[in-house]
Parts: sequence; structure tokens; C-alpha cells
Amino acid sequence: MLAMVHRRPTLTRHPFQSSDRLNRSENQIQGVDDPMTKLDHDLDREVEERRTAEAKLRASEERYRAVVEDQTEVVSRFRADGTFLFANEVYCRMFGKSADELMGTRWVPVAYPDDVPVVEAHLARLSPEHPVARVQNRVFDASGRVRWMEFVNRGFFSPGGELLEIQSVGRDVTDRLLAEEQLRLSEERMRLAMEAAQASTWDWDIVSGKVVWSGNLESDLGMAPGTFGGTFEDFEALVHPQDRPLIASALDEAFHQRKPYQIEFRMIRPDGSVRWTATKGRAFFDQHGTLVRMLGVDVDITERKQAENAIQVALLERETLLKEVHHRVKNNLQVISSLLHLQSLHASDPASVELLRECQHRVRSIALVHERLYRSADFMHVDFKHYIESLATYLFRSYRVSTDRISLDVEVRGVALPIDAAVPCGLLVNELISNCLKHAFHGRDNGRIRVELAPVAEGEAFLCVSDDGVGLPLSVDPETAETFGMQLIAALTKQLHGRLEIGLQTGTVVRLTFPVPRVK
Repeated sequence: MLAMVHRRPTLTRHPFQSSDRLNRSENQIQGVDDPMTKLDHDLDREVEERRTAEAKLRASEERYRAVVEDQTEVVSRFRADGTFLFANEVYCRMFGKSADELMGTRWVPVAYPDDVPVVEAHLARLSPEHPVARVQNRVFDASGRVRWMEFVNRGFFSPGGELLEIQSVGRDVTDRLLAEEQLRLSEERMRLAMEAAQASTWDWDIVSGKVVWSGNLESDLGMAPGTFGGTFEDFEALVHPQDRPLIASALDEAFHQRKPYQIEFRMIRPDGSVRWTATKGRAFFDQHGTLVRMLGVDVDITERKQAENAIQVALLERETLLKEVHHRVKNNLQVISSLLHLQSLHASDPASVELLRECQHRVRSIALVHERLYRSADFMHVDFKHYIESLATYLFRSYRVSTDRISLDVEVRGVALPIDAAVPCGLLVNELISNCLKHAFHGRDNGRIRVELAPVAEGEAFLCVSDDGVGLPLSVDPETAETFGMQLIAALTKQLHGRLEIGLQTGTVVRLTFPVPRVK
């Protein structure tokens, strides 16, 4: 029995049995546990795949969180009822709350109360077909200031279309909105200014020939909206035919000589009325010097032109009236002068004759002022040099004094006298030259009279009449003199608010310093 128990069976190989068959048989014997091994392998593979997926998920979540936390925008997630599920660090800093404080609360308290219905209405419109809603609303930041935010809200839905949660990404747009508001106000002020000035802007693309005008161009020209073609040819068709060469010449200078484009021209409205336009523009060139663009402003100056024409007509009428007034005054004074001359012819008393002649000279000196103004293009100022020369010629002829014997020098520089100063100055010159001709050269064959008018300071001038004759007595004082001529000189000095000085060193020098009135 022992021999039988310990006896190992021997396998005899059939001489015709192949080794492959033997191997298959051995594999069958060894593969009795194969189903269990396969199950173990499948479980190991599934565990490994799940670990890999979880690792990838953790890595993805970490990347997502890093991206969210690194954003400058505020990022949050909340349920459909507004309860927070997540808020990034920027959100917490923006509103002065920690993430723990926010969780479980709603977003409503941070929003400006008046804007809550607007936000809720936007969120209510989220749907699987339209999952994104963009809204701008005001919020209270951590310091309690009101800020404008722009939020992009994206809804996430169940397969059945139920809103599960909302992800919101927002950024502070307060500065941008303030800048936009400032720009809008600036543009509005510019628009009002342009409308008040009846001005319009234009932008001419030289390459394409397209001209872009501001919206008020058509209304300013009485055109229906949308009827302006928008090309230079369309603009040129509106210009008065006589003014088109002026525009072409101004553009040529702006393009080739790079001068500022500035011109006034007429434009014809559809109803045939003519409007004056003043335009200023500037040409722009690229880096190669090629003309590419031109910008400019047009201003309707029709009213200004009409006012200028009216002023020109009024000035012409005024000049005509002043000419007529001076002409009539001069003629009337000449009549008086002639009457005085006729009266002197009938006087037998030499003193009376002399008195009448002196009155005639004084009237004549005034008449000469109006004659000079009548002949002048400037009715405000008298050409005093020619006036003195004309007055002296008259006095020399009246006193029968030859200019070969007594010479006259007249020098007037830098002074223009209005009529209020010219008349008393003329009378003074008349008195002083008359005195020279009557008294300065007794017993002499020749002499010299000099008249000078020049400025001495700002708004002040001096009149000097001198001679190289025998001179006046040392006791002569215009203030106390009894002769009418000297009293008249004193009175005229006061009328001019001047200062009178008399020098008696060599001949006589009478110098009057007086303020020159400004023409109003």
C-alpha cells in the first residue's frame, strides 16, 4: 500500500502525440483560475483609470481656480435664487466681504436698490437658447461708494431646461462711463457751438474722393436729409460758379505749397438763395509726402456779410452827409467872410476897416478847416500841414506880403488833430501869423516865420509859431493884455486845456502845449 501511495504516476508519451498538443493540455490544466485573474486585472485597471481621472479633475479645478483668482474681474457663482456658491478674491476685496461671509447669502445687498429689478429682469430672461445676459448696474463697494459694474452672466441648465446656477463675471466700468459721459457732454457742447455758429465740419478722403460732412450741412443749405452725394464734385456743384476758380486756387496752394486753406465763397441753395460760407482747412500727407486727406470747418457768414454791406452803405451815407455838412458850413462861412469884406469897403474909419478885416481872417481860418475836411477821406482828422499852408497863403495875400520877402516854414509830424482841436488851433495860428505879418518886420526887407506841430508825449502835442522879427514888448502877457487878439489867444489856450509860453530872446516864440483829444 505504501508503495502504491508514494508511487508517482508516470506519463507515457504516445509515440505519435505531438509536443504542441501536450502544451495545450498543460495550459488547460494551469488555466483553471483564469476568470478570477481577469476580474482582478479589470478591477485594477478601473481603479487606476479613476485615480487618473480624479487627478486630472483636481488639476483642472486647481487651474480653473488659479485662473479665476488671478482675474482682475469679479467672479462669482450663485444658485438660481441668488445664493452664493463661490466668489473669487477680487470679488471679496471689491465688496469688503470674506468668502465665508458671502456663502449662503444673496447678491442683492451689494447692488444699488434702484437697479435690483433691472438685474433680476435680465437674469429671468436666461434660457438654454439664450444662456448669457450682459447688464450694467450700480453697486456699493467696500467703502460705500457707488460704482458702475458691467456683468456677463451665464446660466447653467439641467437636461430638462431647469436653471441650476449662474456664473457672473464683472468689471468696474465707472471710469469708462465717466469718460464716455465727459466725451458725450463735450460733443454736445461742440454740437451746440457749431449750430450756434452755423458751422459744419468736413473730412475729405483725397484717395477715394469721398467727403464726410457733419449732419447739419444739409439743413444749413436747405437740402433734404440724405440728398447730398458726399463727393467733392457734389460739393462743387453747390458753389457759385463765379467762386469756383477761387476755391481751385486756394486748394492748389494748400496742396502744393502746403499753405492753410482759408477762403470765403458763396453757395447756392436748392431754392436759389445764396449763402456766404467761410471755410478753413488743413491738408494731411503720408510719410512719402503724398496728399491723403483734408479736414476743415465751414461757417455760414451770410448775416455777417449782410451786416458788413449794411455798414458800408451806412458809412457811405455818413461820408456823404459829412461832406455835405462841411461843404455847407464852409460856404456859409465864406458868405460871412464876403459880407465882412463888403462891409470893410464901406467903412471910412481905418480902425473899423482893420477890425472887419481881422474878423474876416478869423472866419476864413474856420472855413478852411471845413474845406480841408470836405476834401479829405478822413472826416475825423484835419491835414494840418496843408491847412497851415493854405491859411498862410491867404493871410500873406490879404496883408499884401510877398513870400519872397518873408519866408514861411511849416513842419507837422506825428499829430492828427480832430475837428474839436483843429478849429481853435487854426484860430491860434491865424492870430499868431497875422501878428507876425503886421508887427514883426517893420523896417525890415526880409524875415522868416516858422510853424511847427509835433508830439511831446503820449496824447500830448505842442504848437510853436516863431519869427526872427523885432519881437514883442517884454511886458506883454496874454492873461492881462487889453487887445482883443491877445485875449483871444488866452481864451483859445483855455479851450484847448493848454499851457502857453512866450519867448522874447530873438524875435518872438509862442509855444502852446496841449492834450490831443481822442476821436470817439
